[in-house]
Amino acid sequence: MTANMVRFSTVVSRLVLFIVRVSVIYLLCVSMCAGQQGNLTERVSASLLSLLVIFAVFIGVLYLLLWQTYVLWLEAALIWVEMTFLVCELVFAFITLVTFARSVSTFSLSSLCDCCRPAQGCICGGGLGGSTTVHEVADPLVIPTKVFRGVD
Repeated sequence: MTANMVRFSTVVSRLVLFIVRVSVIYLLCVSMCAGQQGNLTERVSASLLSLLVIFAVFIGVLYLLLWQTYVLWLEAALIWVEMTFLVCELVFAFITLVTFARSVSTFSLSSLCDCCRPAQGCICGGGLGGSTTVHEVADPLVIPTKVFRGVD
C-alpha cells in the first residue's frame, strides 16, 4: 500500500469515528428531551421515541467499543459504564412506557375536570345558554381530540 492510501484510510476512519461520536451526543440530547417531555406530559408517543433513540445510542456506543480500530483500556471502561447506564435507562423507559399505556387503557370520565363529568352541570362559561362546551384533551392519542358536552 502506498503512503497516500494509508493516509486516506486513516482520514476516513477518523471521520467515521467523529461522525459516530457526534451522532451519539446528538441522539442522547434528543433522548433526554423526548424522555423529559414524555414523562412530564405522560405521553406514550414521546416516551416511545425516547426508548427508540436510547436503543440507537446503545448501538453507537457498542460501535465505539467493538469496531473502533484502537480502544484504550480507560475508554473501554468508560464505555462499559455508559452502556450500564443506558441499559438502566432502557429498563426504566420501558417500565414508564408500560405504566403510561396502562393508564391510557383505564381512562375514564372521572379523570376529566368537574365540568365534564356527566353527573354535574357544566360550570365553565362556554356552556351557558344552550351552547356546546369544548374542552381540549391533553394527549390526542389517548382519547378523541375534543370532548363535546351540552348543558344539562
